[in-house]
Amino acid sequence: MMTWADLQATMQQSIVQALSLHQQQLEADRRLTTDEAAKFLGVKPEYLQRLHHRGLAYEKGRPNRYRLADLQDYQDKQRLHRR
Repeated sequence: MMTWADLQATMQQSIVQALSLHQQQLEADRRLTTDEAAKFLGVKPEYLQRLHHRGLAYEKGRPNRYRLADLQDYQDKQRLHRR
């Protein structure tokens, strides 16, 4: 049988896990400017523009914005191609 303390501990653990997942989603949805995205990938902004002409997702605007999750996906794909 579960005690009140056990129930509280389980609920607290569930809340911490939910908040952690929410924080991860917020971080993945974060938008970076062209300069920030280029710095993140370790490339020049001009090269980043070539990448989005080749299909890298971005939000057109002033300045253009790149989702952190899309940049991380691009990095992962580049690592796989290098192997």
